Amino acid sequence: MRFKARFVTALVLLVAGAVALSQPADASGTIAVSYFVLPEHHPDVDHGIDGMTIRGLVAKRLGPHGFPVATTFARTKGGPSSGPIHDINREGEILWWTVSSPHGVRTDGSGTERLPLLVTAMFPRGHPNDTQGFRSAHFRGTFDAASQPKVQMQLGSDDDAWVFVDGVLQVDNGGVKAMTYTPYSLGHLTPGKHVLDIFYADRYGSGAAIEVDSPLVLAAAPMRAPVAGGPSLTAAQMRAQLQKTGRFTLRDIHFAFNKTDISRDSAAVLGEVGKLLRGDPRLRLSIEGHTDNVGSTQYNLDLSERRAAAVKTYLVTQAHIANDRLKTAGFGLSRPVASNATAKGQALNRRVEFVKL
Repeated sequence: MRFKARFVTALVLLVAGAVALSQPADASGTIAVSYFVLPEHHPDVDHGIDGMTIRGLVAKRLGPHGFPVATTFARTKGGPSSGPIHDINREGEILWWTVSSPHGVRTDGSGTERLPLLVTAMFPRGHPNDTQGFRSAHFRGTFDAASQPKVQMQLGSDDDAWVFVDGVLQVDNGGVKAMTYTPYSLGHLTPGKHVLDIFYADRYGSGAAIEVDSPLVLAAAPMRAPVAGGPSLTAAQMRAQLQKTGRFTLRDIHFAFNKTDISRDSAAVLGEVGKLLRGDPRLRLSIEGHTDNVGSTQYNLDLSERRAAAVKTYLVTQAHIANDRLKTAGFGLSRPVASNATAKGQALNRRVEFVKL
């Protein structure tokens, strides 16, 4: 049986200065929350423990879809646990808080919570431990700042926790670690309404809890709906590349980790492939799968063949393309287009190519 240590997560928000004078010490209010579950096979979980806060995993500002952005350090960091972080979109945003993740992240409930908040069993809903996945959470609220308040914050977390005010990183407490507490200062905030985002993820261990306490009066804020990115290529652009080079490459066809299941966020670009084929009934394509170098040569060859076949099945069943217009092939890791020494190079090598027959 795998050993997992029990940890407790706490987020403690303390305010001094003008806000502390203008609000009662026990002020609470509500905060919106969306819960998610990272599956046991997710590439960013259960790799060990650093045992310390790892700062610099996320950029100073939230990305265009409202998620923390993994830094180059986060995407390439070695070590047993906190990195490298793999589950990102093409803008570099970490996808632990959205079902747009190609690695099987699923929703686990949403709503509002009253403050102070204390959850002593931060596990997937209906389970007494994290053997069915690791829970993550996005909390969001608003507050009114008094005239130039100085906000002091103390935050402790196990594992990653980041706090953003108005989209700017204020508390950097990332890393796979046991409980740590560190005081932070948010400096001076201008009078008026501000938006507070707290991103939390449990990535190791059998126990996790979260505590949020604040003398601020927080009000639940609507979650920012992620804006789905458009397809990397339109049907017209695919057609132009076929005419010029006889092939085009897609990297936004996503699969479940180590599987052939095509994720829902791949529908847009596969829809464009279907549009291309329907627009030219004489066009026939070979669908070719390619992987990075993670795993054995034979394993990757088999995986690339099965993923190419899955794309064909999708186009036949969902886009209604005739079966005999599509062929498949898998090349595994044998045809890299970039060095596999970096996470960026590996991402470039994970691709599906379409070749004109």
